[in-house]
Amino acid sequence: MSRRQQQNAYVYILAEIIGSDSDGLPVVSTDLKIGIASNVSGRTSTLQTGNPRELVLVGCSGFLSREAALRAETQVHRALSEKRVLGEWFTIGSEEAARLVDAAAAGRPLLRLVK
Repeated sequence: MSRRQQQNAYVYILAEIIGSDSDGLPVVSTDLKIGIASNVSGRTSTLQTGNPRELVLVGCSGFLSREAALRAETQVHRALSEKRVLGEWFTIGSEEAARLVDAAAAGRPLLRLVK
């Protein structure tokens, strides 16, 4: 991969594992952390240290620059302002959050979501 194509920053979506279903598959919380990082694994480890429940990555989009990732993250945070729990944590389903991050990554405008 050339330097121009290398992903330098990511908008990630983390969720807490809150249990398992009847098949033993993890069930995740609808309280999601949406943030940016250049090293998602390292960021997840840092956040895990302060969280009593296991965190799992449920979505991630790569960007060529930190500035582009920050613009997308800001756009998603604004769209979800009515669903904010605290800081960068929002109550939203993981699939819906991933669609918003993907739309922001593609440069599509986002509508504000209401509770």
